[in-house]
Amino acid sequence: MPEEITTPSLNQETKPNSQKKLDVKKTLITVIVITIVVGLIGGAIFWYSWNMVNREDKGATIKQASSSAQKDGTTDWKTYTNTTAGYKISYPSTWTFVVETPKTRPEQEYTSDKFTGTEGEIRVDYGTGLGGGCGPTQEGQLSIKNSTLSVCVVNPDNAGGKTYNLLGAVSGEKEVTWRGFITVNKPVATNEEIVLKIVASIETTK
Repeated sequence: MPEEITTPSLNQETKPNSQKKLDVKKTLITVIVITIVVGLIGGAIFWYSWNMVNREDKGATIKQASSSAQKDGTTDWKTYTNTTAGYKISYPSTWTFVVETPKTRPEQEYTSDKFTGTEGEIRVDYGTGLGGGCGPTQEGQLSIKNSTLSVCVVNPDNAGGKTYNLLGAVSGEKEVTWRGFITVNKPVATNEEIVLKIVASIETTK
């Protein structure tokens, strides 16, 4: 009896190939989904870490600034800026500040900012015609925040406290100037430190 040979049908041949294509498609989709999920998780971790580092840096900066202010005792100080005269100053909250009535004298027109405390007084005049100078034995220097200014030292023997006449800035054709008068109340040894600390905070802004 002749041997029968069965020829596979077209459906029988293509079925395995279709299954393989389907499996490859599923694998690709799975890989893509896993890649997206891993990327999202990695991005979330990076974003969280970056924010935490920034918070720590900001916290450290604020803490450092606060510690510095606490260390030099200026945490409760106030700051005053005079754009006309071109200066800025910080002073204790226990001190008072007033702007005095403008004064007009022959060849002089000026206004005064006055800062007063139990330790002493700082008066800053600004306007026109504010000249002056020091005698050779009175001449000295005081450091402010961004400069060093010449001063006349009065009453160096502390007889009635101590006074510094601070020579300020000159600008323009009309010689618009500012000058300071600094008084340290007795006992000078105790009060001079805080008064000069206020003077050291002065910053010229012109």
